[in-house]
Amino acid sequence: MQRIKKVLPSFPSKIAVVTSRTGAAIRDILTTVHRRMPSVEVLVYPTLVQGDGAAQKIAENIARINARNDIDLMIIGRGGGSLEELWAFNEEVVVRSVYDSDVPVISAVGHETDFSLADFAADIRAATPTAAAELAVPHAADLLERLRERDYRLTYLARRLLEQNQAELRSKQEKLKFYGPKRLVENQIERLDYDLEKLNRAVQQKIASERNKLELLKQKLDSNSPGYEIGKTKEYVMTAKKRLDRAAFEALREKRHQFVRQIEALQYLNPLALLKRGFGLTYKEGELVKEIEQIEPGDEVTVQMYGGTFQANVMAKEEKEIGEERTDI
Repeated sequence: MQRIKKVLPSFPSKIAVVTSRTGAAIRDILTTVHRRMPSVEVLVYPTLVQGDGAAQKIAENIARINARNDIDLMIIGRGGGSLEELWAFNEEVVVRSVYDSDVPVISAVGHETDFSLADFAADIRAATPTAAAELAVPHAADLLERLRERDYRLTYLARRLLEQNQAELRSKQEKLKFYGPKRLVENQIERLDYDLEKLNRAVQQKIASERNKLELLKQKLDSNSPGYEIGKTKEYVMTAKKRLDRAAFEALREKRHQFVRQIEALQYLNPLALLKRGFGLTYKEGELVKEIEQIEPGDEVTVQMYGGTFQANVMAKEEKEIGEERTDI
């Protein structure tokens, strides 16, 4: 059965690199990752990449990475060299470790024309260490552009939805004028007025001959006058109209609140919002400072904040324990 290679994560937060600590490969990988996505954490597992024992060390580091549960992606490799220098990545122990790895593996062994068996066992091969870093993380500028595009589309769709709801509300309001309870009551009032006029004519015709009956009928008519019921009906219609108007207003206000909340949520996800809220990024000699151990008194650092950067000198430092103890590898 053909092996299905694992798909690389779209947005890794932590990457492990198995290579020589002093080689050009690690410098290329770190520079490329920090340039494209500074927020990604890179853990370096230094190892021998050639000579006796190199293959076993590479396999051991691959096993150590798989023993963790917080690594999203792994890059293994080294810079160019002769076939003998690259031979460690052809050893069975390395190839099997790459093949059996639960963590997705990018192989970047040698230059573009160099191939090793580890390249075929990996989930994807990169021509160079720099190319491996480019495959591992997306470019922050591209993500911001996609975010701006989705912001525009969301705003457009929200506006379209609001316009459609407003048009539907206007349509229902127009229908309400012709088929609503107010119109029905008006029709009933017109019919009552017509019936009352007929009744008055009938009463007038009987006045001469049946005055006594007319008086009795008048008393009965007064006690059963439709005026009271008409007043109650009008009051009910006015109350119903107020409830309908209030419900329409509340529905429109809720749609507007939903739209505002969606815009606020989108703005909150913007990576630049962290800088706007007062956070800053500290760099020492061009590298992002992540821990207090990287800074010593007298160091000159660059601090990036929203709107620009400034230089600063470290006068003193105070180390504090936060969370669980971290073991540097």
